[in-house]
Amino acid sequence: MLGGVDGEGAAASETAPEPTLDEVIASLEEILGQFEEAIVALTSKLEKFESSEKTQKGSGASITESLLKNPKPMVPVEDVAKMIRNVLPSPMVERSWGLGPQRMCQELRSVLLKLNGKVQ
Repeated sequence: MLGGVDGEGAAASETAPEPTLDEVIASLEEILGQFEEAIVALTSKLEKFESSEKTQKGSGASITESLLKNPKPMVPVEDVAKMIRNVLPSPMVERSWGLGPQRMCQELRSVLLKLNGKVQ
């Protein structure tokens, strides 16, 4: 008996034969092709992502970044209210004017009330 136990000899003959060198090379080339396809797909996705990032930065999509890079000058609410109060005439002068300027002064006073409400 060559195989010893009858089952061992049968199991040894059922194993797949070793692949030839050409089969190994072909399977490696197939795997390499899959890797190349994956790299090409990832590269195209990366390019699309970079182009979308550039367009978002150009269009001002990132508001916080644009505010930090180019801060716009802001005036405190208290200063704006003070400027409006300095422009408003006294009530006696306002009553001597026509209805148009009186209405404008009323509107300015309502703006002052709204500004004071925002401060508090």
